[in-house]
Amino acid sequence: MVFKTFGMHHIGITVPDIEEGIAFFKAVFGAVDVFRTGAFDVDEAFMERKLGALSTSNIRDLVFLKCGLGTSVELFEYSGDDGAGAPLRSSEVGGMHLCFEVDNVHLAKKRLIELGV
Repeated sequence: MVFKTFGMHHIGITVPDIEEGIAFFKAVFGAVDVFRTGAFDVDEAFMERKLGALSTSNIRDLVFLKCGLGTSVELFEYSGDDGAGAPLRSSEVGGMHLCFEVDNVHLAKKRLIELGV
């Protein structure tokens, strides 16, 4: 069954530095803060079962950003995971990519370079 009222609300992304992530989405999309939690504690079982994270991980910060009329983004920054695992390839389960729609790819590229991306 297809529900006609369904749509994409937000995408969660884990970033190494939440301040840099916030700055990127604000500079590129004019994103605005909806809410920010800061650090919060959940038990080890929750980290493993619900988030697929290491039990030693903690959520250092979480921010929800509204990106205009499009899909919003939720940024996470974790601690307690050394990140030694290899990044997922796009062909692996959980691998992903992020795509942006622009009017002019050449101007968009120039703008991203100017922003240091």
